[in-house]
Amino acid sequence: MACLWLGINASFAQSNTVLIIGDSFVAGTGASGSYGWAQRLQNNHPTMTFTISGVGGDNIRAVNNRLGNYPQQYFDVVILEIGLNDSRDRPSKGQNEVPLDVFNNGIRSFVSAFRSANPDIRIVFVGLTRVDESKTTPYSEDKYYINANIAQYDQALQNLSAELSAQYIAVPALNDTQGMLSDGVHPSNDGHQALLNAVNAQVASIFASLPPPASQN
Repeated sequence: MACLWLGINASFAQSNTVLIIGDSFVAGTGASGSYGWAQRLQNNHPTMTFTISGVGGDNIRAVNNRLGNYPQQYFDVVILEIGLNDSRDRPSKGQNEVPLDVFNNGIRSFVSAFRSANPDIRIVFVGLTRVDESKTTPYSEDKYYINANIAQYDQALQNLSAELSAQYIAVPALNDTQGMLSDGVHPSNDGHQALLNAVNAQVASIFASLPPPASQN
């Protein structure tokens, strides 16, 4: 899942700003032209400035390692979509890709990095979809996506959202509806639209509540 999508709008100081960061779902993998839920969310809110940074195969360790100066930029909202790759079983290691305790601490570190620079930032966690295990056990050599594992990491995101005063957005499982997955893991065009609908229904109110850019320091 080596896919990168990085999109940045101009006029950073003239509009409210949003960072969407995460794995191949953020990159749009599975959608035609890599035009996935994150890119569609940007299109739905043309008056806002979006930075979209998705890298296929990323887990929370990788995301934290590539934050760079993102925390020091003034983002009004940060939307994090991560956890599926963290949850995958790696038989050669005898554990998940990122053990659950390490995942939890990684999420805490992510939030701390942004809140240290901007205490008023709004942080959103996108929940995890499920997979078609007939195609993901294994998905590729030494990589197994298993719904029971995914559910544990999804629950961790919910728990952490309460602990860290972030917003958790539940999303459709996708694996229970024909045509929603492109390869057993990634959303199809219809799957990305379902994710967009779920995310937009929640973040639209956050966007509407943001102070105008002129009032920012």
